[in-house]
Amino acid sequence: MNLDKLNQWLSLTANLGVIVGIAFLAIELNQASRIAMGSAEAEFSYRNVDFTAAVIENPQLTDLVEKLIDPEAELDSRERVLAVFWAINFIELWSAFERSFDNGLISGETYNDAMKQIPEVLISMPQLAPFFASALKSRAEVGRESMEVWDRIHDELDRYDL
Repeated sequence: MNLDKLNQWLSLTANLGVIVGIAFLAIELNQASRIAMGSAEAEFSYRNVDFTAAVIENPQLTDLVEKLIDPEAELDSRERVLAVFWAINFIELWSAFERSFDNGLISGETYNDAMKQIPEVLISMPQLAPFFASALKSRAEVGRESMEVWDRIHDELDRYDL
């Protein structure tokens, strides 16, 4: 009888150990997930800081921003090329936010903050609108799969006569 009691206690202790181990594993997975999410969000923040620093430090880009802000300004051919690549860069950045959100790498709050940049960029730099339209049109023509962020950009572009 004592041996049966001992086996029951050992079995109970082993089962409790398994439960504690599983709980510990769940806590560690949650922590690892939060660390990965924080790292991804920090990476996007660093990109924005680097981008802003590049504009501030480069007089040509600063001049371009001045023209993109002024809806009446004329862009020369070099500035138009820069604006095309700038629009593509924004689209790629916002698309990366969407993919990261879809894969659970960033929070909904971070994703929504990024999507708020779309109207902010177009309102503050209206001269970029036709370059966004052109970049999205070329993506559709080559058969790239549409993303929600592209629809958001299209919705914002509807404010402009393009």
